[in-house]
Amino acid sequence: MTLPIPSSVEFAEFIADVSDPGTGDIRSDRLSRWLDVEEESLVFSWRASGCPEWRAFAAQVLEILDAFQDISLSLTRTIAWYQHVPLCQGDGSTAAEYVRRGDVASALALVRRLRRATRCSQAGKTANRQRLAI
Repeated sequence: MTLPIPSSVEFAEFIADVSDPGTGDIRSDRLSRWLDVEEESLVFSWRASGCPEWRAFAAQVLEILDAFQDISLSLTRTIAWYQHVPLCQGDGSTAAEYVRRGDVASALALVRRLRRATRCSQAGKTANRQRLAI
C-alpha cells in the first residue's frame, strides 16, 4: 500500500523541482510546466502584474499556492484551483488572475478567510463526533 505524501513534503518536493539547483531561484520554465501553462504566458503574467522582479513574482505565486495547499492537502488540486476556480467572496477571478493584475494581497486575504472557515468547520465536526461518542 502506498501512503499519501504529506502536503508539506509534497510542497517541498515541488519547490525543489521548480528551483534552479545552483542558485535556488525559481525557474519560469519549470514553474510553467507545473502550472500547465506556456512559459510565455507565465512571463506575460509577471510583466502584467507590475512586479519589478521575476523572483518577487514567483514568490507571490508560491505563497498563494502554499496557503491554499494547507486547505486542499494536494498539490494537484491546489494547482487546478489556482488556475481555474474563482475565489469565493471575490470578484469571480481565479488566484492566477489576481496575481496577474498585481492584487496578491486580496487573493491571500480570501484564501486565509477560506482557511479559517475550513478550520472552524473541521473543529465543529470534531466536536460533534466527540459529543456523539459520549
